[in-house]
Amino acid sequence: MQALQEAERIRVEPFAARYDGDARGLLARAWDLDGLSRAYLGWLAEARELVEPVGAQAPDEAVFAARSRLVHEWRKFLFRDPGLPLELLPDPWPGTQAADYFHVQSGRLLPAASRFVDCCLRAADSRAAHTP
Repeated sequence: MQALQEAERIRVEPFAARYDGDARGLLARAWDLDGLSRAYLGWLAEARELVEPVGAQAPDEAVFAARSRLVHEWRKFLFRDPGLPLELLPDPWPGTQAADYFHVQSGRLLPAASRFVDCCLRAADSRAAHTP
């Protein structure tokens, strides 16, 4: 933290606070958790439709396209989800299931997607080497 303070030339005055009211009620007023929950469930349904047909025999290009879309859509949650502690969220919280699904599927698709990118880069290097 101190390195960040120095690098950004900011002054920090730490403090501690405690909320004595209903924390879940406060969160419900501050964030649309029902809407976020529906968004996670919708994303899960779309993600399954997108990646489950992409099996081991799928061409690397198709895997790259599916993984790219999966990552692109997942990244939107970084702007919507405040990352609240699980103990303050409704149980079960679909964001947990969505995160697990994302990590498993993006990892599964990564090798073929990387092969496609490497192939494209090699082709570009080859063309550049043969250009006068």
